[in-house]
Amino acid sequence: METCPEHQEIAKAVAVIQRDVSESKKTGETILKLLQGNGNPGLITQAALNRESIKRAWWWLGGISLSLLGLVAWALKKI
Repeated sequence: METCPEHQEIAKAVAVIQRDVSESKKTGETILKLLQGNGNPGLITQAALNRESIKRAWWWLGGISLSLLGLVAWALKKI
C-alpha cells in the first residue's frame, strides 16, 4: 500500500523528532551523572566541599589576623 507524499514527510519528521528526543535523553543522563557522580564525587559534592574549604580558610585567616592584632596591641602597651 502506497502512502501519499504528505504522510511520508510527516513520518520522516516524526522519525527525526524521535531521534532528537533520544539524543536529548542521553545528554540529560550524562549531565546528571556529571552532577551527581557515578561512583565518584560529582560536581555538586565537589562544589559543597570547596565551599566548606573556603569557609574554613576564612576562619583561619580571621583567627590569625585577630591574634596578630592582639599581639601588636599588647606590644604597643608594653612600650
